[in-house]
Amino acid sequence: MSFSTLTVWVKLQKLDSGNGAFNVLHGEDIQLQGNKVFFRTVNGRTLVKDKKDSITINVGAGNTEDRPVVEFDMKVGDREFKGVPFSIGNRSSNIFKILVGKEFIEQELDALIDVGQENIAGSNIEAEL
Repeated sequence: MSFSTLTVWVKLQKLDSGNGAFNVLHGEDIQLQGNKVFFRTVNGRTLVKDKKDSITINVGAGNTEDRPVVEFDMKVGDREFKGVPFSIGNRSSNIFKILVGKEFIEQELDALIDVGQENIAGSNIEAEL
């Protein structure tokens, strides 16, 4: 079974001022078949997406990880964004399963992050991926 959309609450995700690469979506059992990426993500949903790119991420301690990049349409509040790139990586050991990166925050949302604040988003903010 595959889903073309996935709804998540921004309140439960992380706006990552230190992530200068693509946004990141949690994925397990990531499989590449031709130009398709199959993976299980938040809430155990299985998605199949077109692979748009790939990226090598420095995951720390000198280790790197190659990740596929897929695109999602994303809605934040009443603003819609088409074809937003997300790398797919296993974040099962992380609290936050979705990271919204610095580039998207600055360029698309035209926003700044106050690193001195936490959890300031209202519970009515929804993002559709």
